[in-house]
Amino acid sequence: MSPARHVILIGMKSSGKTTAGRVVSHRLHIPFVDLDAEIERIHYERTHQQLRFRDIFRIHGRDYFNALEAAALCELADNPDDFLLAAGGNTPINHPDLLPKLGTVIFLDIDEKILLPRIIAGGIPPFFPYPDDPEKSLHTLLCERRPVYTGMANSIIPIHTEPPDVIADRVMEALSK
Repeated sequence: MSPARHVILIGMKSSGKTTAGRVVSHRLHIPFVDLDAEIERIHYERTHQQLRFRDIFRIHGRDYFNALEAAALCELADNPDDFLLAAGGNTPINHPDLLPKLGTVIFLDIDEKILLPRIIAGGIPPFFPYPDDPEKSLHTLLCERRPVYTGMANSIIPIHTEPPDVIADRVMEALSK
């Protein structure tokens, strides 16, 4: 029997973690786990209040949200079964020691010029430090986060405009090494 495979996809919001992650989990025949959905589940179990992860953060604050995120990661760390996890964009910043211990970490490193329109398509996110300058906000965040992402990643996959199945191919290739 082979050891459990825990695959963790990290990267910025809208980098393709969920979309490509679903394809890879299907190919590997392992469950797909979205960390945001796990945060929502744990919040509901504790409060019986059904909220989207964005609303949990907005209503209850960063500290509460980070505590739920930590609880979800601890549950996953205790899970002996295979899974593929799409982590939140800030998860590697919040839990730099836990993620690498959880499994194989793959950083989807999407080109900044491709990423910006994807992110702002749904409006300027509340975590952007300069709401009036989305380009400066994204650049600032990438300068802060990219070293953390690359430092914990077992593999880094550069992404431009490739479709999810091509990104999934690259993840599968990285996992086979």
